[in-house]
Amino acid sequence: MQPLIEALAEAVATVPEAVRKIEAAAERAGSPLTEQQIRGLAHALATGSHDAVTRLVVETNRKTVLAYAGGVLALVLGGACVGLLLGWGYADQRNADLISWGRAAKQACQSDSVVVEHGQKVCRIPLQ
Repeated sequence: MQPLIEALAEAVATVPEAVRKIEAAAERAGSPLTEQQIRGLAHALATGSHDAVTRLVVETNRKTVLAYAGGVLALVLGGACVGLLLGWGYADQRNADLISWGRAAKQACQSDSVVVEHGQKVCRIPLQ
């Protein structure tokens, strides 16, 4: 908000300066401005400063939104990368555990733990 407030202060500060320049030019010309001319100039000043402030606000809002969107995108991408790396590490560890258990089960079934129950061969493997 501070850049916006500073820009608004600059815009407001330029209005009295512009009025002084117009009055000085009118005095130099030697003819006073009519009320209609003063109204026209005041309207032009107000419209110009309003347009300038509107452009400034829109530009500041756009920059702010883009900065926040960039930050959120960076956080999402960082979180996704960390999640992928941690997930792969966990999956590798679980796969290694399953493979070692499968090897141990295969060796256990080739030893004395094979029994025949109800006419079928059964391997009794202790679970750890």
